[in-house]
Amino acid sequence: MGVAHDDTGVAVALSEGQSLRAEYLVGCDGGRSLVRKAAGLDFVGLDPSTSWMIAEVEMDEPDLGMRREGGGIGPVNRAEGGGPFRVVLTEGHSAHTSEPTLEDLSEALISAYGTDFGVRSPTWISRFTDMSRQAASYRHGRVLLAGDAPHVHPPQGGQGLNTGVQDAVNLGWKLAQVVNKTSPESLLDTYHAERHPVAARVLRNTMAQVALSSPDDRHQALRDTMSELLSMDERRKRFAAMLSGLDIHDDLGEGHPLLGRRMPDLDLVTANGPLRVVTLLHAARPVLLTLGEPGGVVTEDALVFERTSRSPMRAAFSCGNEYLDRYIRTQARQDQEKRAVGVYVLRHTPTDRIAGYYTLTASSIETQDLPEDVARSLPRYEVQGAILIGYLARDFQFRGAGIGEMLLRDALQRGLEMQQSGLRAVAVVVDAIDDAAATFYESYGLKPLTRNPMRLFMALETVAILPRSGE
Repeated sequence: MGVAHDDTGVAVALSEGQSLRAEYLVGCDGGRSLVRKAAGLDFVGLDPSTSWMIAEVEMDEPDLGMRREGGGIGPVNRAEGGGPFRVVLTEGHSAHTSEPTLEDLSEALISAYGTDFGVRSPTWISRFTDMSRQAASYRHGRVLLAGDAPHVHPPQGGQGLNTGVQDAVNLGWKLAQVVNKTSPESLLDTYHAERHPVAARVLRNTMAQVALSSPDDRHQALRDTMSELLSMDERRKRFAAMLSGLDIHDDLGEGHPLLGRRMPDLDLVTANGPLRVVTLLHAARPVLLTLGEPGGVVTEDALVFERTSRSPMRAAFSCGNEYLDRYIRTQARQDQEKRAVGVYVLRHTPTDRIAGYYTLTASSIETQDLPEDVARSLPRYEVQGAILIGYLARDFQFRGAGIGEMLLRDALQRGLEMQQSGLRAVAVVVDAIDDAAATFYESYGLKPLTRNPMRLFMALETVAILPRSGE
C-alpha cells in the first residue's frame, strides 16, 4: 500500500494494483495501521513488557474469580453461571511470534492453577500485551488517523473503544464541514489538539494500572495505598470520570465553567412541560439552549432565603456537580422532614428558581486539628462541638451575581444563631469539594485545619464580629 497527497487530494495505491483518489484519507485500520505507516507518522511509546492470553472455553468446575496479578476465570453468562468460561492469564514473557493454541492455554492454566480444569472446545483464543504507543500527530496534510490507528494501550478499564469512537465523532463533523466548504481547512488542526491529550492520558492511566497489577509485596503496598485514597468520594468520582471519559475538557478559552466539557443531562422546565437535555440530543444534531429570561439582572431584593422549597423548580437546579445537583433535587426535602439536616435555599422570586442552597448540621472537630492559637482559648477537651456546612452550591444561571458569598455569609450567621440558641459549638466548618472551593472559602476568612487542608473553619467568636449583610 502506498499513500501520496498534494494540495488537492490523496492518492492511494492498493495491494491488488488498483489506485484510489479522494480529497482526504482517514486511517481507521487499527493498531497495526497501514495508513499510519504509509503516511510516515511516528508511533512513539513503549514496547510490551508482558502479555496476557484470553480465551472463551469449556472447563470442568474451574476456580472462579480474579487473580492477584490480574486476570482470572469467570462465566460468560454471569446470571446463569456455568460454561462457557472466559479466561484471562498473564504470560511469563511478551515475545510471541505465533497465535496462541489450546495447548498454550492448557500450559498457562497449569502454571497458574496447578491444573487446566479439562479445558476444551475453544470458541476463540487470543493474546494482548501492554504495548503503549501513540501517533506523534493525528494529521499529516490530507491524511488523518482515527479509532485505534493513532493509539494502542493495555485494555485495563475498557477505555479503547470509548476513546476511538470519540476520536471519530470529533473528526467526523469537522471533516464534513471542511469537505462541504463550510469551514476552513484549519479546523482539522483542532482534531489533534483536542484528541491527542485525551489518548495520552489514557495511555498514562493504563500503564499505571499494569504497574499496580504486579504481584510483589511492594506493589501490593501501592495497591493498598490507592485503595485507601479511592475510599474517598471525591477522589473515586474523579477517577471514575477519567476512566469513563466523562471529565474530558477541551480548552476553548475563557467563559462558562461548562465550556468545552460534556453537557450535563439537566432537567429543563419549558413552556411545553419538563424535558431532559438528553432527549434533545437523540437526533445527533447541534442544539442551542437559551436558559432563563434574556437580559435579566439578579438583584438582592429579588432573592429570599427559606427552608427547603417544595417548588418543582428545584428539579432544574444545576451547579455542574452531579452530586450537589442530585442532593437538592431528590434528597434535601427528606433530610429536612427528618430534621437530620437544616437545608436553606436562596430563591429568586421573579422566576421561582433556586439560585443556591446550603445545609447545616451539628458536627465536631478534634482540638489538635485547630491552630495552636485557637486551641489555647478553648475548653480542654479532645473534641470540640462544631456546625458543619455540609453542602453549598450556586446555580450556573446565577453565576457572577455574588450568590456564593450570600450563601456563605448567611450560613455563618445562622450557625452563630444556633450557638446562641444553646448548641455547644466553637466553630463553623466546611469541607471544600476541590481546590477552587477551598480558595473561595479562604478568601472569606475561613482557615484550613492543620491535618486536613480541605476542611476549613471559622471560629464563632469571629463570626460574631462580622458585618451582617447590608451593613
